[in-house]
Amino acid sequence: MDIGEPASVVLSTSTRAVLRALAGTTQPLTGRDVARVSSLSQNGAHKVLVQLVEHGLVQAEPAGRALLYTLRRQHLLVEPLLEILNARERLVARLATAVREWQVAPVHVSVFGSAARGDGGVSSDIDVLVVRPDGIDMDHPGWRQQLDAVGAVVHEWTGNRLSWLEFGTEEVSDAISGGEAIVAEWRRDSIALAGEPVDELLREARR
Repeated sequence: MDIGEPASVVLSTSTRAVLRALAGTTQPLTGRDVARVSSLSQNGAHKVLVQLVEHGLVQAEPAGRALLYTLRRQHLLVEPLLEILNARERLVARLATAVREWQVAPVHVSVFGSAARGDGGVSSDIDVLVVRPDGIDMDHPGWRQQLDAVGAVVHEWTGNRLSWLEFGTEEVSDAISGGEAIVAEWRRDSIALAGEPVDELLREARR
C-alpha cells in the first residue's frame, strides 16, 4: 500500500482532491470554491466535477450564473470511496485497537516515520515504536507473540512490513542522554497508539 497516499491506487490526484474538498463540508461549494480548497486550477476542478456529476456522486444545483456542488453522501460509491481516502487513518485506528488488547501491556506504542508523516510510498515500512514494561525482556514468549501477531496482521491489511523499534525504559533514557536524532523524530511526528503519551514518556525517561 502507498503509505503516503493509499487512495492513489484507484483515484487520480485531482479526483482525490475534489472528493476531499466536498467531503470536508456539508455546505454547497461553487466550482471556484472547490478549486481553491482542493488546490487545483478551476479547469482541473471543473473536469473532475463534471465526471462526478455524470456518475451521480455529486449533485449540481444552479445558483444564478454559478453551479453549487454537494457530495451525494447516500450514493452507493461514496462511503467506500471515503474509506479509501481515509485508509491511513483507518490503519492507525486498527493498530491502536490491536495493541490495546495485548495481554502484556506496553509502556508506550506509537507510529512514527513516513507512516506518521504521510510521505511514504508503496515500499515503505510501517515504523512503530514500542516500549516494554520493566521486568519484560524482548524474548518474553507472551511479549514476542504479541508483536509477531500484529506484524502479521498489518501485512495482511496493507501488504507492507511493520518494523518494530523496540526499547526498554532504560534504553529510552539512553537514547535521550545520547542525543540520538530519532528522539526528536518521535517528539515531532509520532502518533500515539497506546500507553503513555510520547511527551510524558520522554519526560519521565530524562529523570
